[in-house]
Amino acid sequence: MKLSVVVPAYNESKRIGRTLQSIRNALVEASIDSWEIIVADDSSTDDTVAIAEDAGATIVHSGARNIGATRNCGASAAQGEYIVFIDADTLVSGDLMAEMMEAFQNGAIGGGTPVCWSSPTGLAANVGRWIWNAVSRLFTLPAGSFFFMTREAYLASGGFDESYFVSEELYLGHALKKLGRLKILRNPVHTSPRKMHEFTPYEITRFFLSFLIAPRRTAKERERLAIWYERR
Repeated sequence: MKLSVVVPAYNESKRIGRTLQSIRNALVEASIDSWEIIVADDSSTDDTVAIAEDAGATIVHSGARNIGATRNCGASAAQGEYIVFIDADTLVSGDLMAEMMEAFQNGAIGGGTPVCWSSPTGLAANVGRWIWNAVSRLFTLPAGSFFFMTREAYLASGGFDESYFVSEELYLGHALKKLGRLKILRNPVHTSPRKMHEFTPYEITRFFLSFLIAPRRTAKERERLAIWYERR
């Protein structure tokens, strides 16, 4: 197996079908001839699993209500030489998948890609996205929406730290940098801005201020993370 695509999901019935279709189309367009798609379900109570099964994905069950643990659960079932984690509300292209495989061939052990919104949103969300993309490229920080790595590097790093309920990709990215070169690709993903619509500006601002003041403490206390662990 050349590539394992791991899609962590919790109550994603509205979006996961479109995501899985975009992944399949992209794999074909990129001429990747050996792959698997694994959906790591985190105790969904909607039709997420049924939709993923109908799309031909392999299903594994986490139930930890922890995104890092759910990603690790998916990776534990992966058979590929390379692994890419793609969020269940994120759309990818053939150009992006081909660029990722080229990065592997050129010696990168992992990396990420810029983020675009998949639907129109307000100025604040776009400013936040621009800032993140600049920081991501400047410091080579992969976003969780599309995070790729060799299987060897994933295992050597120990995988995602399950003591964190958010920002688990940042800590794994830091660990991977000690093992080899990461790369931020040119082609973006398109991911949902739904949190900007589901939660109030006050709730979002309160979270980011809390994270800026005490990032590790905030990331390890799920009760502070409603905008990541609740659906509205």
